[in-house]
Amino acid sequence: MDIQQMKNFLILCETLNFRKAAEQINIVQTGFEQAIQLLEREVGALLFNRSNRSVVLTEAGGILSKGNEEDIAGSAKSHDQNRAVCIPARPGK
Repeated sequence: MDIQQMKNFLILCETLNFRKAAEQINIVQTGFEQAIQLLEREVGALLFNRSNRSVVLTEAGGILSKGNEEDIAGSAKSHDQNRAVCIPARPGK
């Protein structure tokens, strides 16, 4: 699972709506749904129960979301720190 997959998963956890989640990351809904299905195949578990009217996090999805929220926060902090080190200061600043 890569960082983008984790972010997609967590956005869907927050919205519980494929259309809204897809809009947040500027992709079409079908592409977003396929990305979530791929993630479910990779982890070997159904992460969301879907119906025509609702999306509900499964027990496996709940377990994954708790661990990933912490990972995403740590990755974002690490990315910001790495970026600060890698970007040279502008002359005169």
